[in-house]
Amino acid sequence: MSVARTVANAGSGAAARLLSAALGLALIVMMTRLWDADNLGRFVVAYSWFQLLQLVPLLGLHFELAREAAADAEAVRPQLAAAALLSLVCALPTAALLVGVGALLYPSELLPALALAAVALIPTAPITVAEMTLLGRERLGVVALVNVGESVLRCLVLCGLIVAGAGVLTVLGAFVVLRGVALALYLADPVVRHATAPRAATVAVARSQLARAPVLLAVLVLSSTFSRIDVALLPLFLDLEDVGIYGIAARLYDLCLMIPAVLVMALLPVFTRLDVPCKSRMEMLARLVLRYALGTGVPLALIAAWLIGPTLAIVFGPRFAAAADAFRLLLVATLVTGVNQLMSCALLARNLQRLELPCLAIGCAVLLASIAVLAPRYGITGAGMAVLAGTIAQCVLRERLLRRQGGIALARGELAGPVLGGLAALLIVFAGAGGAWVYPMALGTYGGLLLALRGVRRGDADLLRSLLTTERQPASTP
Repeated sequence: MSVARTVANAGSGAAARLLSAALGLALIVMMTRLWDADNLGRFVVAYSWFQLLQLVPLLGLHFELAREAAADAEAVRPQLAAAALLSLVCALPTAALLVGVGALLYPSELLPALALAAVALIPTAPITVAEMTLLGRERLGVVALVNVGESVLRCLVLCGLIVAGAGVLTVLGAFVVLRGVALALYLADPVVRHATAPRAATVAVARSQLARAPVLLAVLVLSSTFSRIDVALLPLFLDLEDVGIYGIAARLYDLCLMIPAVLVMALLPVFTRLDVPCKSRMEMLARLVLRYALGTGVPLALIAAWLIGPTLAIVFGPRFAAAADAFRLLLVATLVTGVNQLMSCALLARNLQRLELPCLAIGCAVLLASIAVLAPRYGITGAGMAVLAGTIAQCVLRERLLRRQGGIALARGELAGPVLGGLAALLIVFAGAGGAWVYPMALGTYGGLLLALRGVRRGDADLLRSLLTTERQPASTP
């Protein structure tokens, strides 16, 4: 693995996600400008459920497939083919489950939108297998190309429908069709067709995957629940207009989460190769990446928090400025989530994904309890508080498990600069209560502490190059 290959993978993934995010943002702006609160609220709830359940048909096997493909691309072909068939079979009951849950929880006017979101899960199941196949082969460029193509079509078609006066059901119907187009594009790739051809699947492989699925599926369900349940549950405590306003903050939060997600996708094959024989190298790489991720992430989050109030009013409309405080809390959650994702990547590379289960369970428990307590009292800001509380709970437990059972210690003195600097900046922001001087002072304090505590060091570039050019190591388990 070379530095250039890793940078290319991360760069293509980041570029595609940023472009897709920009197009998605344009679509959301169109919705906020031309739809009423009811249409926007229904779309936000339905799309949140789609995002929550889109990986469920693959039974939690997605990252395991990518890891195995990275270790031995040809040998994993039966697993990929069996996973493609299983995902299609499991997509149908998953879709039925969504409609059933919607009938129990929500008023009848939400059910048609939820039904269309359920149908969209069916083509999404094999799409996920195709993406994991290409991820394991380190062909993120193909994934990026398809994602961008679908995003462009989605933006053009859905914006056109909204301008023409279409409502949420027509827009969601078009979304289903475009998911089918994305599947066709993936199947046009010969690598995907070869790896997922049904003839390569065997009953024995499918049984093995089903045997592993319970723990992996539990991890996935908890992970998806944690990432999407805030929007899905808010209609139980707030009206649809408030849900729509919070949906803008949640959508922007999703866009922010793309940055650490791209980094983790690029690092997973690297961590897999730096497994047990080079565990110390994997640990050094994780700490180096974390130091620079926080070092750049904290000032970016401070700048975004500074500008978000007027930006929301200008871009989405004055009523959406009410989402500013919730989004500021979600910015802090983004930084913590980046740390969580890096630690999850390290656990997966060491075949310790079972440790994700207690981390996600405690995170979901804290999130659900916090939403029930804080949302009725503080509205959409309370929802942001709940997400942050659950994210921090996950981070604390995950670091402890990674250190004690994974043998990897990330919390070392070399992280003092970005961590203490970030905490000091956060205290200044909250103590300043929105004063004009707050964010410049927070940025200055952060920069001073980062430099004083050696958050940036000579030789880091040489160390990174040395770690990424390590010869491929055989995979093993602890």
